[in-house]
Formats: sequence, C-alpha cells, structure tokens
Amino acid sequence: MFVSCENLSAFFEINTILWLTLLVTAATYFYIDVKNKQSFWKKKGVPYIEPTFLLGSVELNRTKSFAESIQDAYNVYPDERYHGIYQFTSPSLIIKDPDLIKQITVKHFDHFVNHREVTSADADPFWSKNLFASRDERWRDLRSTLSPSFTSSKMKIMFNLIDECAQQFIQHFKEQQQKVVELEMKDTLSRYTNDVIATAAFGLQCNSLKDRENDFYLMGKDANDFSGLRIFKFLLYAISSTLSKWLKIKISPPTSRITFARSLKTRSI
Repeated sequence: MFVSCENLSAFFEINTILWLTLLVTAATYFYIDVKNKQSFWKKKGVPYIEPTFLLGSVELNRTKSFAESIQDAYNVYPDERYHGIYQFTSPSLIIKDPDLIKQITVKHFDHFVNHREVTSADADPFWSKNLFASRDERWRDLRSTLSPSFTSSKMKIMFNLIDECAQQFIQHFKEQQQKVVELEMKDTLSRYTNDVIATAAFGLQCNSLKDRENDFYLMGKDANDFSGLRIFKFLLYAISSTLSKWLKIKISPPTSRITFARSLKTRSI
C-alpha cells in the first residue's frame, strides 16, 4: 500500500488543525470557567477583593506567612461587616462583625455544619473521616460522639494529663543543668504538642524531647508535612476539585494511615 506525500501531508495538516482547535477550545472553556467562579461575589453584590486570575485574592509569597496574608486581606475593608475574597477559584467570606459571627456559630449553627471539602471520601477514606473533613449527617454523628469527651469532668482529667506533659517538659530542661539553654522553638513546642496529643487523645506515653525519634512523633511529623509534592496536591484540589477526585489523589501518607489505625485499634482493645 502506497500513500502519496500530498495525502500524508494533508492528513497531518488536518490533525494539527484538529488538535489546535481542541486546545484552543479547552483553554477558552478553562478561562471562562475560572472567570465565572471568580465573579461570584460580584454577582451577589458583596464587596470583595479583586482576585488575580486563578490565584485568587490572598497574596502568597515568601516574604509573608499565610496568617499575615489573611490579616492583610482582613484589613482591606475596615468599615464593612464582611467582605469576599477568593482562595484560588473558591469564594470565601471574611466576617468581622461579632453579632454576625454569633448568629452563624450559635443561633443558625445548623445551617453552617460543613467545612470546605479538601478531598473526597472515595479518594482518601482516612482523611475524610476526621471531624473537620466530615460533612452533613456524618459530621453531626461524630460531633455527638465526641461532645461527651469535653464535659467539665473529662476536661479536668484531660488537664491533669496535659499538666503531666508540661512537668515532663520542664524537667527535661532542668536536667540540662545549664544557665542558658538554646532552643529551636518550633521544634521544641511541636514535640510538646505531640506528647499532649499522644497522651490525651491516644493514651500513649511519649517523651519526644528525650526520645526524639519515637514512632508517634515521626508519624505526626510525616502526616503534617505539606512540602514537596503534597503542596501540589492541595493546590490541585483548590484549583480543580473535580479533577482531583477523578484522579483519586490522597492527602494523607500511607505510613501515617497505617500507624494511626493501629494506635486506635490498640486503644479500643
């Protein structure tokens, strides 16, 4: 079978035009979709911070922490009770009026039960089962289950556990027998926090300042490490949750899921 050069050239030309057409169509659809999402507050008549295309209203750079960027966004409309911002393409409302906050969190609490979905239950069942990621009836069931753990009597018991961790924390530095002890505060306080969580929530005894490589601390550190590839997973969810769900991207690392599950199973036994 022989194909002439003219026919072959025409074939590649048609395919090139077809792919270019599809690419331009997809890019146009993406642009319109992003602009439509970032016009949410304008359509609602709510004052808002003008977003940068795709990136949103919150400035993200290395010169400021995320908390400082949110503080700057908070101060843009000092005389308004609330105003809108965009976290990438997701509209968010900054509420500054105390009475309005009370209405949302207390009076009309039942209408504001869901947090923003980070990942779907199908993609990451482990992550979706925590209280902050749960939604609707599951969230209500979890809250009803956990509420008895925070009665005054239970809180007193929990306080004693936290106090034991604090005494252990103090004792560690007393044993240094130095007039001046140099600390890396983030690392030191994260280890203390780790011991409090391990003791109060999981019933495990840890001393992360002394045993610096204990399993629970390493597991928690790994679970809260959002550097490298993991930060791109969050960015992908923020930009396109549909695509992230379709790709079934997991947020929690597999080692942490296994270790947490084992810890909870051991405690229940």
